[in-house]
Amino acid sequence: MKTSLVLTCLLALTAPAFAGSKKSDLITTVPFELHDNRMFVSITLEGQGPFTVIFDTGGSNVITPEVAKVLGSKVLGTDNTSGAGEGTVETSTVRLGSMALGALQMHDQEFMVVDLGAIKNAFHFDRLDGLIGFEVLQRARAKIDFDRKVIELFEPEPGRKRTGKLVPFQLVDQRPVIPGTIDGRPSKILIDTGDRSNLTLFERFAVASGLDAAFRGSAPILTGVGVGGPIPGKIASIARLEMGGIAIQDVVARLPTTKSGLFATSDLSASVGIGLLQGFNLEFDYQNGLLSLEPRKKFKQESTFVPVPK
Repeated sequence: MKTSLVLTCLLALTAPAFAGSKKSDLITTVPFELHDNRMFVSITLEGQGPFTVIFDTGGSNVITPEVAKVLGSKVLGTDNTSGAGEGTVETSTVRLGSMALGALQMHDQEFMVVDLGAIKNAFHFDRLDGLIGFEVLQRARAKIDFDRKVIELFEPEPGRKRTGKLVPFQLVDQRPVIPGTIDGRPSKILIDTGDRSNLTLFERFAVASGLDAAFRGSAPILTGVGVGGPIPGKIASIARLEMGGIAIQDVVARLPTTKSGLFATSDLSASVGIGLLQGFNLEFDYQNGLLSLEPRKKFKQESTFVPVPK
């Protein structure tokens, strides 16, 4: 399914969203590659690597059992966790002395050890050694430049004067959530670079708002694979999404039909993924709870759903 996507700025941008950063505050510039609408970066752990991980604003430190074995990590504890799929998976926790993302050095980091093999195989990734997200974003202000395919990490600046279009967010379970509307319904929207889709509606919100009616004529398909297994769902077009004073028309969205896991149990309304986020250059400032959205001037985008590879 494909529709045209139109961005309308409801509030004028008075200056570029990235204005005001001082080069002396720059810690590092890290290139990333997009595969299946996921941002892949390289890190080193305990001086070893490089390891290939997804930069995921909806996630936190994760490595695979294979990486933990290579590092000889001592297990601190075991548990079970759920994710986007319906099932639960066994996990363990390890503590690593060092992690490096470009020139950013972080020490004494806790990682969850999770088998990501099903995701790697479903999307034919050459490597998938883990995830990073919350811990890095808590440490440094991050600018994601899709035009240049780089992430710039800066030292925090709590008192910095700001220009441009800024959107306040709250951290919910260590994930950035902004206010918005979906077809006029007030919404709590997760900004998730780990979501390959444009817009994912969560079941409780979809039912309570009546937006599930838009999906009733759609046949269920496989919309993704996550921690916990496959993510079946339905695809439909949502007339209007507003976030941070920016309106996006005719968005192809998915409604997972999972009976358990994040999409079935969360009180959030929806998540916006890379399908839409790559239409902007972004800045995440966790210290001040602010997100900057700067529409890419030369980027022409169609709202579409990309099927899971066969």
